[in-house]
Amino acid sequence: MPTKNEVTQYLTCVSYIANVRTKAGTVWKYDPASIGQELEKLSLVIPGNNN
Repeated sequence: MPTKNEVTQYLTCVSYIANVRTKAGTVWKYDPASIGQELEKLSLVIPGNNN
C-alpha cells in the first residue's frame, strides 16, 4: 500500500489496451514498439528506476 507521500508524488498514469475485438470479429493487437516510442516522447521519470 503506498504512503500518502508516494501518492502525492504520483503525477502520471499511462495505460493502453493490448487487444480489441471489433463487432465484426476482427482482433486489433497493440504494437509494443510504437507504445515504447510514444512513452519515450513523454520523458517520464520513474522514482526508484535506475534506467
